[in-house]
Amino acid sequence: MRKFSIVTVCRNAEKTIERTIRSVIAQTYPNKEFVVIDGASSDGTRAILEKYRDKIDVVVSEPDKGIYDAMNKGVSRATGDYVIFINADDYFYDDRALEHAAGTPEADFLFGAQYDAEDGLLKPAENLDALDVPHLFFGQFAHQSIFARRDLFARFGAFDTSYRICADWDWILRCIVNGATTSKIEAPIAVFTVGGASGAAGRNGLLSRERKALLRKNLGALPLENALTRIEKIFRKPLQKIGLGRVLENAVRRSLAKKFPSRKS
Repeated sequence: MRKFSIVTVCRNAEKTIERTIRSVIAQTYPNKEFVVIDGASSDGTRAILEKYRDKIDVVVSEPDKGIYDAMNKGVSRATGDYVIFINADDYFYDDRALEHAAGTPEADFLFGAQYDAEDGLLKPAENLDALDVPHLFFGQFAHQSIFARRDLFARFGAFDTSYRICADWDWILRCIVNGATTSKIEAPIAVFTVGGASGAAGRNGLLSRERKALLRKNLGALPLENALTRIEKIFRKPLQKIGLGRVLENAVRRSLAKKFPSRKS
């Protein structure tokens, strides 16, 4: 029976952490562990963690160097076959999320659907039919719905903490490019909250800068694909008017799929 490690990292999350905790402890699948890495919260977070202390296998509360440093700490304390990160603004879609993952064929990554929580409503996110280079090139993934085999961190290294908001993106792409296999879970796994650090980073340009850096590091220059992507953005509306829509984006996807074949389980 597979063992799942659910890792939650948080700091000053008293408004949302209890919902996250409840969604984890409600999971019906028995072979799991719950690891919480708290960045020395100064609000009521630690009191909430203490309230549920008997339901949490590992609690660490100490200063860290950012979210990815905390996530690396969580991995180092995890003992499961697979790790999933359900952080303080996230929660499992229902109490059978781990059961759905356990029933999916073995692979390095197990990935499922996700929902956005916005203004109190759940909305289906842009969910993946594959977890591969073309999807990651266009930024389509969510770590909240991805189970990663724990030994991937030994094989391909930890999260690169030089990235402030894209280290998970960089790490998954690194694994996929180097042959990690994938298997799709035919069920929704998690809900995440729109906005937060990534939303602010998008507004100040950090997301774009980190995205360009991680793509070049993992995929190389890709002059044709990058040029087609820029053209598609410039001429998107005219292309849509004449019925061509995402024709250039699809050309990029086909080119990337040929250069970087995916490895499904």
